[in-house]
Amino acid sequence: MADGNTRPRALFYCAAMGFLSGYALKKTGRALAVTVGLAFITHQISRYLQAEEAHRAGAVLPRELVPPVEPPPAFLGATVARLAGVLDADGDGRITAADLATHGRRLCAFVGAPSGACVAGGFLLGLRQG
Repeated sequence: MADGNTRPRALFYCAAMGFLSGYALKKTGRALAVTVGLAFITHQISRYLQAEEAHRAGAVLPRELVPPVEPPPAFLGATVARLAGVLDADGDGRITAADLATHGRRLCAFVGAPSGACVAGGFLLGLRQG
């Protein structure tokens, strides 16, 4: 009789944890976006005021206030190649729908399909409601 009640409780627990995780992620992400946005605005105002002060002092301003974009570091290409190797499940050199299906089956086997679905559903609901 205890086993009959255990499974629904476990599924409810998984859904609740998924919801709380999604809700917390959305609230944290929103706060982080506001913080980064305010920091960027403060930085831009500071640069404008510095340029204005230098102009009033008679200094020659550079033509370009933004430095040129440098090429990405060399290790980035190796990292992308390693990631592609991990994502290519069948080893054919391309990432296809079959590779994604293989990884999906592995994930369901690792997490457990019913509880994983409850966590994912709760997580998406938490993101939407947050």
